[in-house]
Amino acid sequence: MANIRTQVEQLICRLNLPADWAEVVRDTIALQGIVPLISSPSVKVSDLCSELERFNDGAIAAFARISQEPRFVARLGQYLDVWKHVAPVLTGDDLLKMGVPSGLKVGEILRELLVAKLDGEVATEEGEKAMVNQIISPES
Repeated sequence: MANIRTQVEQLICRLNLPADWAEVVRDTIALQGIVPLISSPSVKVSDLCSELERFNDGAIAAFARISQEPRFVARLGQYLDVWKHVAPVLTGDDLLKMGVPSGLKVGEILRELLVAKLDGEVATEEGEKAMVNQIISPES
């Protein structure tokens, strides 16, 4: 892999690519490393999104066009078109109004809501509120 990285960097220098295009080239090559994970039939949507969010959208689109793995291509398209735009209905302000203490806990709960929404565990605002109440209620 180090040899490929060296070759990619040499190509970027030789072509004198601007920084944004260099990022696309690097990410397109790096995406090859996660094909097995994302092609797995058992991968959760939230895990897929967590892996892909670090890559440039242009690289994801480019890799989808050149990939020979149909499941991977379909999932990259779903990520770009749908999953990356998913967000909880509830906001940080909503959580504070529900009694979540301000600070890191708000962000943690918003992340949990996003994961649950991506994985189909919650689909409505009421479902999100129920999940938040479950998280913040004292253990019985």
